[in-house]
Parts: sequence; structure tokens; C-alpha cells
Amino acid sequence: APSSREGLETREKQAKGQDRGQGLDEEDPGRNGRRSIDPGHDHAAEEELLHRKTEDGVRGGEAPDQAGGEKAVVKVQRPHLLQLVHGDISILKRFARLLQNRTVIGKLCDVQEIIDVFERQIHRELDYLTEAVNTEAFYREFCEDEDVIVPRVFSDYTTREILTMEYVEGIRVEEFESHNYSPEARSRYAGNMLTAIFRPLFERGLFHGDPHPGNILFQDDFRVVLIDFGIVGRFDQKHRRLVAELMVALRERDV
Repeated sequence: APSSREGLETREKQAKGQDRGQGLDEEDPGRNGRRSIDPGHDHAAEEELLHRKTEDGVRGGEAPDQAGGEKAVVKVQRPHLLQLVHGDISILKRFARLLQNRTVIGKLCDVQEIIDVFERQIHRELDYLTEAVNTEAFYREFCEDEDVIVPRVFSDYTTREILTMEYVEGIRVEEFESHNYSPEARSRYAGNMLTAIFRPLFERGLFHGDPHPGNILFQDDFRVVLIDFGIVGRFDQKHRRLVAELMVALRERDV
């Protein structure tokens, strides 16, 4: 990752393929506002919208425009990471037949298919514009919710290799026990966490594909924070119904 502000600006300009005329301000990541992404579009349309540069300012939502700035989190891809990933995947493909014929995994699964799926997914995760689109879709789902928080994306400072978003505080699940919450408080946190995971699934067909403990934060007022949307899946109406039927069956212990 770049070790200085100047290095970060250089990476940003290279990724954009243009001189923005104004670098990334450490204390004001949203000075020029942001362009929102409409989650009603399909994935390709959303990414197209994120790429598009407008001349008339902000497209939807409010621009974080106050002098003095907002705290932000900047995720920067390591230089040459894509080449390293390509090399590792080439090694996996070279040994695919050996793994298929001589391992337990090969007896149970199609090794080449596993590698192909992994390759597609890792390339999606390495494109931070895709993660920005996913984050914005979840942000729109919860931007008016009092119990679930998703950080805003600052699109003017986001490229395929740099993701800039709102800084949101919270404690991780491993810190949760030290706070000695009451059973009632724990129940409320649990309910909000289930809302964060399942409401986008059933209302929009979106689901967080990596909801491990490191990607869920908790605030003192019972609010739950979702972060890291590098893996997001989409279900059509048929699959949403199947998931709902499965959950009912689990509740009734009829599986």
C-alpha cells in the first residue's frame, strides 16, 4: 500500500486514467460530494453508473460537503496483487488433474469447477468498484433505518483499486462479552443483526455473502453495523421463497 498521501494520490490517478485536478484530502474525503448508485439497476448497469463521470455534481442523496471533512476509511489494494493472484491460480490449474485423481476432495467434487468459481469470485473481490456498488445497494436499504448502519461510499474517491467510505465505529463480537449486556440487550442486538442479514434478502434478493464476526460491529445503542461487501449474492423471487420455506421448516423442526 502507498506509504504517503502523495503515493495514494498517484495510485488514484493511475487507476482513474486521468488527472482529477484535486487530490484525496485526508481530512475531507467527501469534499466534492458523491454520486449515488441506483440498486434498482442490474449489476452491469450499476457498475456503468459508478464509472460515469457527471458534470452537474451530486446524483441523489446528500453530499458530505462541510469544510473540515469527515472521517473515512480508505482500502488500498497492494501493488501487483492481481499478478500474484494470477500466478497462484495458474499453479492451482496445473495441479487440478492431480488433485482430481489422487485426493479425497477429487472423489467428492469437481476440482476444476472449484478453481473456476474461485477465480471468478476473487476477481470480483479485487475490483473495488464492484464492492462499492454492493455497499451502496445495502446503504440504500438501511439509510433510514435506526437499528442497522451501512457506511456510505465516497464515489469520487473510489476506483478499482481504492475504496473510500465513511468511518463507522463499533465493537467486534469478541469484545461483546466484556460489556456484560443483559439478556434483554443481547436479544435486541440479535434481532437487529437478523434484520441486517435477512431483510435485504427477502425484500431485494440481496444477501451478504461473508457475514463472519469480523464484518459485523455493535454500537452501544443496540445498533448493528455491516461492513465489507466484497461478496454479495442475489436471489430471484423463486429462491427467496425457497429460503423462506427452509427457515419455516427449521423453526418447526420439519426438515
